Amino acid sequence: MFLKLKRRTDVGNLAQGDDRVVEGKVTAAREMTVPGTSTKCVFFFHLTEAWQHGPRGRGRKMWVPQNVRQKCEGFYLEDGTGRVWIAGDGETMDVQGGVEESGPIGKKGKGRYLARMIRVGDVVRVRGIVDKPRGSEPGDVMVMRPTKKGVLQVVFRQ
Repeated sequence: MFLKLKRRTDVGNLAQGDDRVVEGKVTAAREMTVPGTSTKCVFFFHLTEAWQHGPRGRGRKMWVPQNVRQKCEGFYLEDGTGRVWIAGDGETMDVQGGVEESGPIGKKGKGRYLARMIRVGDVVRVRGIVDKPRGSEPGDVMVMRPTKKGVLQVVFRQ
């Protein structure tokens, strides 16, 4: 909530070591596919559930979570003044909002999935620490990493 209200910085004005908020359009060097679908994205949260008896094996049936995955390969954020690499690994990202997709798994409908994702072209606001590139990250741009709390916050703009 507070990330929506915090003042944003133009990408062209970022300096190393600053805790900043940037807003822009998502672009990617490479996209990945959400498991079980053909949807392309740069980040996904994927939950699968099964229709079965509760945790003790008795009583009425309910949707029981089976698997939860969250993955990000990193992506660019462009705002017109430049671009910055968002170095998210999925585990350190707190994504609020986004595009959701859901559907059944299997022929008999005994399973279902829910996927929330960030796709190329989405407009997001990101809060993180500005740093220089390391290792396999693109060397031509600044990089945003998780804050001191260990979280890279991402909020979708409506």
